[in-house]
Amino acid sequence: MLAIGKFISVDVAKSLWAFFFFFAVVIALLVKAFIGRIGIDYLLDAGVQKRITGWAVDFLIVATIMAIQLVIIWEYIVPILLIGLVSGIFTTLVVFYLGRRTWGYSLERMMGMYGIATGTATTGLLLLRIADPEFETPVALELGIQAIFASPFVLSYMLLMHAPLWWGWSVQAVVAVYAGAMILSFVLLKLFRLIGPRRF
Repeated sequence: MLAIGKFISVDVAKSLWAFFFFFAVVIALLVKAFIGRIGIDYLLDAGVQKRITGWAVDFLIVATIMAIQLVIIWEYIVPILLIGLVSGIFTTLVVFYLGRRTWGYSLERMMGMYGIATGTATTGLLLLRIADPEFETPVALELGIQAIFASPFVLSYMLLMHAPLWWGWSVQAVVAVYAGAMILSFVLLKLFRLIGPRRF
């Protein structure tokens, strides 16, 4: 992060640092493609990879919890609780509505996306392990791949959070942009018939 901060502002560098999971997925896919290209992909073992993934998810969760600074949280406890409560309820309703209407592995996909929407990709993988402890479904891989395609949008929305400080936008304008993006996304999902009937 410090190295990135030499070329761009520290605030932007910190926002980009939150995307380390996306960068890791891209690098992992490139390495896997290279291994296949040179013809030694027979050395890869899916079972070992699943166990490494499981251990890594557990380690990341513990590390994330240990990194929480309780002093800062306590200082802003009221706004954190209010924002968390409102956004948590809204996110839960949206994810449950859409998740129950996905094709195949609806529960696993819903839990993974709920974890990502309320936390990070790591949280999504942790919740996925509850429904799919051995990562037998393709959902874990899907979460990693979708992170690559979603990263430009997520990065844009994360940078937009700084708009009131960087560009002098009002909070209402930022909220309006978020609301517009959400409505547009829902319309596109309906238009392309990506929202199916309720599965469970």
